[in-house]
Parts: sequence; C-alpha cells; structure tokens
Amino acid sequence: MIGKKTLYFASAESFEDIFEGAKGTLELKEKWDAFYLNFFKEAIQTAPGMKPEDLTAEYIEENAIRLLSELNASENVKRKHTFISCWHCNESES
Repeated sequence: MIGKKTLYFASAESFEDIFEGAKGTLELKEKWDAFYLNFFKEAIQTAPGMKPEDLTAEYIEENAIRLLSELNASENVKRKHTFISCWHCNESES
C-alpha cells in the first residue's frame, strides 16, 4: 500500500466462501423470499396498464415466481461487481 500508493480490492467471487459479501443470512432467506413473492404479487396486480381480465391467479403466481427467481439470480451477478478490502489489527497481525 505504501510503496504502490494503492489499495487492493478482491472480487467477492474470488473468495472460497460463497456467502462472502452476501446481504443477510441464510436462516432468513425463506422469510425474505416469502416477503418478495408477496411484494411481486401486489406489484403485478397494481401495475399501471394491467387489464383485470389478464390478472388470473395463475398469471400472478407464475410472474411473481419468475421475478423472485430473477432477483435471486441477480445476487450471483452482483458478486462479480462487488469488491472487498478487509482490514484486521491485533498483537500478532498488522
């Protein structure tokens, strides 16, 4: 750092731990998925320009699940664009 006057930031996907840089905890994933699924269902039903006759229960469910799947898949993409610099200081490390 001193010699090159730069900081190194490692890509989150370069870590062995697949949860490095993750948001939240695995224990709450089911609750968050349920929250977002309900959120997407409400958003689909209230989206501007939607025709009530198109809003079948099957259509709403299918598209809410699709949106949730896309949201979960985007987390893997975010790991490619997240960079981490870790610091630690104690008696035996600097």
